[in-house]
Amino acid sequence: MLILTDAAHDALVAAAGRSRRPIAGVRVAVIEPDCRAPRYALVLASTVDLDDVVVESGRIRLLIDRDSAPQLNGTTIDFLAPDPSADDPSRRTGGFTFETGRGDACQFCALSKRAA
Repeated sequence: MLILTDAAHDALVAAAGRSRRPIAGVRVAVIEPDCRAPRYALVLASTVDLDDVVVESGRIRLLIDRDSAPQLNGTTIDFLAPDPSADDPSRRTGGFTFETGRGDACQFCALSKRAA
């Protein structure tokens, strides 16, 4: 199951509220599965695809494609507000973070081994 922190939830609700088009949900996807530096996408979506796994989280509907769903299981999405005075450059701009909570276990390698 995918988990949103309150900060992430509120940021996504705000983004959806600023949209000029109807929003069916927020599409969450793993776009570059990699053990060292996976890349994720969060996109406002106007439709729900037939193969989407739909997760209701408060006032947000998360739309997860079937390929990304197992890789996102147990992942927590958080939102860090920008802090221009922070020493860490990533904190200066803020943004969404994805924490798998799996420690050193690489879910991408494990999934690819199972598929082979």
